[in-house]
Amino acid sequence: MITAKKILALSIVLLVTMAMSVPALGVSEFLFLGNSKYVIGEVDAVGSVMEVYGIMTSVGGVSTPVPVDMDNYEYTVSITGMVVTSSTNVPPTIKTVGYNGGEIIIYKDPIVGGTAADFADTDTFIDGEQILLAMVDPGWTALLYDFDLDLFFAGSGNGSCDFYDGTQLMDLVTAEYYLDDWGFLGTPVADANPPNVLVPDGFDRKFDVKLTPPNDPTTIEPGTWGQVKGLYR
Repeated sequence: MITAKKILALSIVLLVTMAMSVPALGVSEFLFLGNSKYVIGEVDAVGSVMEVYGIMTSVGGVSTPVPVDMDNYEYTVSITGMVVTSSTNVPPTIKTVGYNGGEIIIYKDPIVGGTAADFADTDTFIDGEQILLAMVDPGWTALLYDFDLDLFFAGSGNGSCDFYDGTQLMDLVTAEYYLDDWGFLGTPVADANPPNVLVPDGFDRKFDVKLTPPNDPTTIEPGTWGQVKGLYR
């Protein structure tokens, strides 16, 4: 049962996440609905290795930095090799987990003739065309809260990544996006604790992924004050 405290806590987390991750009007982003799991070691233990898998969504009508065709293709993301380097728990409500390493790959797979992504088989997330690849910058951090003292943590993650390859890498270059220092955000990150948060078997947390560009590639053209005034006549 979700208590009033839990609702308040999750509301605070959502507001904080929105404040740090919502882009300015007109800026595009990649958004994936997904889940995370530890494939080596215990949850949040130093030395453990985390992976994340997700499916691209167009919720909210936000555009993507590169052209996508979601009518005919499914786009997925895999994030592998994120190693826990620090894990602190400030009793009783706050946990901070830091990571180094990790690779992000965005895949494109045809809906007809392809394999639909299924969290019961993570191989279905990585069997398409690799359109973009990025390395996660050191110091990616998850900040999690447990206000009800029920060992159920929820929060968000914040860090950055650098794109370096993929069949659509040049689309980013052509659109005048920088390749380095993209925002890599977890929005939200929440423990599996039914009925509060439901995640597929074999996964540890709900983990949505947002990748936001470091710059607005819209060209700024110089003009005189007279030209500006002329726009309003």
